[in-house]
Amino acid sequence: MNVIFDLNNYLIKWIFALSAISICIGCLLPAHWLPPIRNDKLIHFLSFASLTFMANFFSESTVELLIWMLILAIAGFLIEILQIFVPGRSFCWKDVLSNIA
Repeated sequence: MNVIFDLNNYLIKWIFALSAISICIGCLLPAHWLPPIRNDKLIHFLSFASLTFMANFFSESTVELLIWMLILAIAGFLIEILQIFVPGRSFCWKDVLSNIA
């Protein structure tokens, strides 16, 4: 049973890493490369909520989960700052709040 848990934990970490990379790339693409998005805030919320959900599975303690949540909140804020330098993108406090909600 422990081997299955370790395999699932390993798989979730890989999915987490690939998801985080995909989210970063998607958030930093120029706006004209993306299709029109109706509810940008919902996409921000769901993206970071899914990362937090996955972090909950591989965190070994509440403290570790809180650290991951802090890291994701900082990453969401930094992504918004980096969007200042991307054509067609801008910093938005509502996006930051959606990322950390």
